[in-house]
Amino acid sequence: MKDALTRIRMVYNHFKPAQKQVAEFILENPQLVMNSSIKQVSHASNCSEATIVRFCREIEFEGFKDLKMGILTSLNLQKETLQQGIHKQLLKDTNIEDSVAIISHNNQQAILDMLKLMDYEKLESAIELLYSARSICIAGVGASALVAQDFLLKCQRINKQCEALLDMHQMLVKSVHLTEGDVIFLITYSGETPEIIEFAKLAKEKNVPIIALTTFKFNTVQSLATVNLYVSASETNERIGATSSRISQLNMIDILFTCIARKDYERSVQMFKETKAIIQREVK
Repeated sequence: MKDALTRIRMVYNHFKPAQKQVAEFILENPQLVMNSSIKQVSHASNCSEATIVRFCREIEFEGFKDLKMGILTSLNLQKETLQQGIHKQLLKDTNIEDSVAIISHNNQQAILDMLKLMDYEKLESAIELLYSARSICIAGVGASALVAQDFLLKCQRINKQCEALLDMHQMLVKSVHLTEGDVIFLITYSGETPEIIEFAKLAKEKNVPIIALTTFKFNTVQSLATVNLYVSASETNERIGATSSRISQLNMIDILFTCIARKDYERSVQMFKETKAIIQREVK
């Protein structure tokens, strides 16, 4: 189930004034909204019913009823609150035991927050696109390049045609040869990486399906993608490189790969056995 309050907080700064009015009322009165009709919320918040319905769709809920279910999910999840200050990554006087606890907690929380944002219909669509593709072109730069390479290695284990594009030059060259049988898989936490945006535009010109894995906050890559998958917006602008976001990205890669492999179970198992055997033989 989708976590409505988390979604609202993540994208609040990107809302238009009318949307912010709805958002503020929901965040301040979640229990009231959950137990009220849309007409009652419209009257209490001084927002039109149409505005509330549009707001629901803006944060990817089907309607007001779906939003209320999302608020219920949020309230249930909030029963276990985070320890104050746990998200601080660098504390000058922190001992090693506390550092291990903080970093490990952040990584665990990144995956849990990603699950709150999971849209299973979109996930199914992404899996089907990747499975059916003649070839997958996965693109990422910087820390996201490491995630792209992980997906490439996994696809090679089951002989799934895949190519990792890790810089602008590779992406430009590949864009010339794209066909509608290909699928583009873009990995960028911010969704504003210039190289990824340019590649997405080139792929869109050729009608190639685009899967994007970004933060849930509104971004340019989202607007260009065919299917959007999300990691939580847990990184700060002052982050020391990609930390918890990378963990949730890798978790999504594991989910996608496992589901793709399961679609052709017998063949995948055989490929796993053969690749494991050759690796073990060469190591010896």
